[in-house]
Amino acid sequence: MGEWMIENGWFWIGESGPWWLMSVHPERREIFNWLDFFSIVGFMLGCMVIITLILAATTASAAWLSGRLGGDTTFNKRFVELGYQHSPVAMVSLVIGLGATLIEPLSAIHVDMPHTTKLILFIASILWSLRLSGHILSHQDITPSKRWIAHIPGLTGSLVVGTAWWPGIFGL
Repeated sequence: MGEWMIENGWFWIGESGPWWLMSVHPERREIFNWLDFFSIVGFMLGCMVIITLILAATTASAAWLSGRLGGDTTFNKRFVELGYQHSPVAMVSLVIGLGATLIEPLSAIHVDMPHTTKLILFIASILWSLRLSGHILSHQDITPSKRWIAHIPGLTGSLVVGTAWWPGIFGL
């Protein structure tokens, strides 16, 4: 994209932008240009759209299944309620991924402690999401013997959120 723009006379794409919009620190050799800015923002928006569509599809599937299994409210209400089931895994992943420096001091106690702590918190967040989903489904009057069916799309959505955060959390 950058080559095409420069070949067509759009030289501004290689210039650095304003400091308040992108990183411009010449002393650290960290200068983002407009091409960097548009590439990063485009990638982030693309990921956001894809994950949103996947979560909407899994939540819609869970809401539809809830209705088929005896859910007592409208599809829209079930959809909104079940959308909250992804909150624990999303929030804990966000805290672990962006707050990694909070866990690093634990390495003084044990070498593998930060990785283990992150993994325990990550697994706990998925279990928390499942528990929340079960609580929501119980309030929709789904019998305990049938709840697991509506859990499947919710678990899938939570795993998608967790998978999206996996590289940021564990660096793999």
